[in-house]
Amino acid sequence: MKRVHGMIAVSGLGLALSSALALATPPALDRVPDDALLVFTIPSPQKLQKNLEALTTAIEAPMPVPAIDDLLAMAGIQGGLDTAKSVAIVYFGPEDLNKENIDDVDWDAAENRVIFVLPISDYAKFVDNFGSKPAGDGKVDSVTTPDGEPAFVRDIGNGFAAMGPDKAVVEGFTGKPAKAISAKLGATGGTLADGSDFATIINLDRLRPVAQKGIVKAMDEAKKQMADMGQAESEQAIKSLELAKWMGETLVRDTDLLVGAVNLSAKGINAEMVGNFKADSYLSKALAIKGNASRLLSKLPAGPYIWAGAMDLAAPGAKQLFKDIMSRSPSTGVDMSKAYAESLESADGFAGVMGFPMGGAMAGFFTQTVGFTSTKDPAKYVAAFKSTIDASNGMKQEGMTVASKYVVDGAKAGETPVDLWEMKLTAEPGSDAEMQTQQIMSFMFGPQAMPAGYVAKTDGGVYMTYVKSGELMSKALKAGSSDNLAGDAQLKAAQESLPKERVAEMFISTRSILDLVLPFAGLAGVQVPADKIPEKLTPIGAAITGGNNSVRMTISLPTDVLKTGVSLGMAAQEAMEAGGEPVDPAKNEGGAGQPKF
Repeated sequence: MKRVHGMIAVSGLGLALSSALALATPPALDRVPDDALLVFTIPSPQKLQKNLEALTTAIEAPMPVPAIDDLLAMAGIQGGLDTAKSVAIVYFGPEDLNKENIDDVDWDAAENRVIFVLPISDYAKFVDNFGSKPAGDGKVDSVTTPDGEPAFVRDIGNGFAAMGPDKAVVEGFTGKPAKAISAKLGATGGTLADGSDFATIINLDRLRPVAQKGIVKAMDEAKKQMADMGQAESEQAIKSLELAKWMGETLVRDTDLLVGAVNLSAKGINAEMVGNFKADSYLSKALAIKGNASRLLSKLPAGPYIWAGAMDLAAPGAKQLFKDIMSRSPSTGVDMSKAYAESLESADGFAGVMGFPMGGAMAGFFTQTVGFTSTKDPAKYVAAFKSTIDASNGMKQEGMTVASKYVVDGAKAGETPVDLWEMKLTAEPGSDAEMQTQQIMSFMFGPQAMPAGYVAKTDGGVYMTYVKSGELMSKALKAGSSDNLAGDAQLKAAQESLPKERVAEMFISTRSILDLVLPFAGLAGVQVPADKIPEKLTPIGAAITGGNNSVRMTISLPTDVLKTGVSLGMAAQEAMEAGGEPVDPAKNEGGAGQPKF
């Protein structure tokens, strides 16, 4: 691989932290045949540098962005490359991926089956960088990289050259494939790539034989490990393996291509992935759909939160996928998701918010959690949930005993009667698990030390809390008509960085997480100045969208979060260098003496 590394330096691709496909795919990808195993592409190194500079300036990162020309000069390239055009690195992989035993696939022998598709402004000047002259007529030219390794390069026309460590591979690369890999990207892959800065394409059509055998091998090894650990007869462990196997096999069977891309800007970082599915396949029907998950956020109460999210299950395929996963999930007798599985016929979406726990992390993480199920038949949904709670009472499994109950109109939220539910988990007295169970339950659910809360039916849905709090349920019941999470300004800002028509979306409040974590950092001796943290931060957003036989997954990291991360990292480093002591403002070591956490 040393020769490959040398050519990466030669082509100036050391600057390439990323690459992307454009809506009109980068011309470099039109030169790549559709049997390539892996492709990494940069539509424009100049654009990448510009966007990277904008990002690092916006977040005030202490890292200069080197100029492309400087990087090329360091690699011995003085001219001949056109850095405004697209670049691609193509890995073809082993010639035979259909070996009966995947251990027989010779990956080492294929390490040099790599081609760099380089944009050329002047081919003669490019090879002159290595002290060579073109042989002409598209012939392969031999060159030596700056680290002394041999390489081969040829002009493939239309402003591109092919370069690689294996002469035969370079000779066979015409740059004029009968079918280009760009044709496999699909409409969603093209939309994803528009404006991105770098992308990676994984051709599952070629990888499928290895991936299918790899899943079988991984399952066999997992079963052996279970047997060694005495879990061979564990129903829960067996079902977990079966679920993982089914999910892996389904993904490999139905997916043709994966495209991952990153976009950098002064607004932050967007990382995305598109999976292209076979037409009319199971996953195409389940995931390649459009939705409106955002509508469900208006059903959640406003206020500080750790995370919030929603999923639209109106499409039959999405609902079927959820049911199939639930039916294959291990049953512990206390699985709350069973209620969802049994009532999916009447449910068309879920939403939930983990509110900030009053009193901090030790008060119980779920003590401000509210869930909402959108359903046309609330009574049916509640009946299914009640039957699950009732059936769990007295159940014993894995050394745990469940004491559960459901009481209709067992409590009140203000003047509104609501149902009460609870599930107490008790470990075997005197066992190691007894103390651990009590500690975990208290950490999750506060003083009540068990999953318990209220249930209330409304027009169009069902609310559920995970703490016995009439105040919290009253707040939830009012959310549908007044103050709700959909009106949160920071959440709206995060939504603007996500694709439209989202089937699912989730938001993580970094401000709330910092409020939970930093007090513990202070106890550990890492003092962070309070002025390093803005009063408000845009949440990290994530979304799933679909359509055109594809699913698109997006994660958005906003600038203010990245900037705060840089500031906190530098402050923490200063504190640790000072031996964990607060920074002395008189020495100008990190601020003007603001209060510390």
